[in-house]
Amino acid sequence: MSEPDSSIQEKILRYTEEMNKIADMLKKVKGELKKREENLKRLEEKIKDSEKKLKKKIEEIEKKDQKIRELEERIALKMEELKIQEKELHTTSALEFLTFLAREKELQEKEALLKEVNIEDLKKQIAELQEKLKEKEEIIEELLTKGGGAGVVPAEEAEKIKKLKEELKKREEELRRREEELKKRENEALSKVKESDRDIMKMVEERQAQLERLAEELKKQREEITA
Repeated sequence: MSEPDSSIQEKILRYTEEMNKIADMLKKVKGELKKREENLKRLEEKIKDSEKKLKKKIEEIEKKDQKIRELEERIALKMEELKIQEKELHTTSALEFLTFLAREKELQEKEALLKEVNIEDLKKQIAELQEKLKEKEEIIEELLTKGGGAGVVPAEEAEKIKKLKEELKKREEELRRREEELKKRENEALSKVKESDRDIMKMVEERQAQLERLAEELKKQREEITA
């Protein structure tokens, strides 16, 4: 016995509704798939962009690593040069110190020679000569006074005056020579002391300048490393 038409229509209507629902679901699923595809495409583009950035970053890192390796090589060479310079500096300083000791010894020897001369004794001798000159001058004046009454100095007295004047002249020359010798020795002693002081100061200044140059080199190397 066949089903009534109303029942068939209901089934058809129900099937139609179900098909519509399925169609809507398919449409919704397609929309979601399309949306996911678009999201996936955007994600792929982001991944590609990230890969490009990562590749660029890797290249930058490799370049920086290469630069660091080159810098390390230069630093190693520079440090080796600095070690050699420092060794040379120590050698030079040792030689300068030995030279200084030799000069100091020479100065001490010259000072010892000056002490042997005994400047105080020399000054005393000069004072004695000056006193003798004064006495001779007084004798000459006395002789001249004695002969002055007659207006003529006797031959004997004139000869004495002549000899006294000659002796006076010799004494004056000797006095002048000793004074010059004393002054010369005092100047030499002072000059040697000043020269020694200058040599010491020069050595100190040269050593300080070398140390400052080494410190500046090390500072530059540190700045290059930290740059």
